[in-house]
Amino acid sequence: TEFDSLRSFVRRGSMKQLWPIYWGQQGELGDLKGKIIWNGQVGRQEIVCYRFVLSKTIKEETVFVFSMGTDLMLMCLSYRIPVPDFENSVVGAKLPCIYYEDGTW
Repeated sequence: TEFDSLRSFVRRGSMKQLWPIYWGQQGELGDLKGKIIWNGQVGRQEIVCYRFVLSKTIKEETVFVFSMGTDLMLMCLSYRIPVPDFENSVVGAKLPCIYYEDGTW
């Protein structure tokens, strides 16, 4: 299927060539914490550790965007080479490309 290469990469790390990864940071650690919800004397607070989205761009490119804490990453699954368009594709974050040519990793 369309995402077999991605599944193989995620599960086994077994691809000849990685997709370019665009990496940056967004927000502060404090932004990850939700409001404390009290139930009597017991408080509960949600903290966002990981979030992701798989989507299509206006140009029909498939992108996988995910964050761990304040680190934000984007992978364009439509291209195996860097495309400068993605460096400024997330509002409020600059995402320079991390790219490993085939065989260099």
